[in-house]
Amino acid sequence: MELYLVKVKYEAVQENGSTKQVSKLFATDALSFTEAESRIAEEIGLWTGGEYAISSIRKVTYAELIGSEEKCDGEPVFFDVKVRFILLDEKTGKVKMTYVNMLVCEATLDKAKELFEQQMKGTMADYEVVSFKETAIASYISHGDK
Repeated sequence: MELYLVKVKYEAVQENGSTKQVSKLFATDALSFTEAESRIAEEIGLWTGGEYAISSIRKVTYAELIGSEEKCDGEPVFFDVKVRFILLDEKTGKVKMTYVNMLVCEATLDKAKELFEQQMKGTMADYEVVSFKETAIASYISHGDK
């Protein structure tokens, strides 16, 4: 699944009533850079009430998105999981390594690891987790959120 990571700068109202320039990263499943920019602009426009600027857009590939913000028990955090699958090539008999990245949404690292392991239980291939790290993604805006 290809996602676009869109960095947005805008003025946010702080708890004390003052405003502060902030920068947040949003992920969306779009078909193009233009569609990603449009989708994020539409969403940001609904709740910023002011000016904003899209400062960057980049495309990333994830094999799967595990979890969702709606089902997250607490404030959602997105974790990037790099997984190495260990496969045996039946023709040559050689071991082949394939790497994929997965995006996991959960409230804490421990909950994210638990959700990931639960999702991988039915996997027939051998695998090992190479890295499990928190991302800067603030929210995921799906095609179905419109």
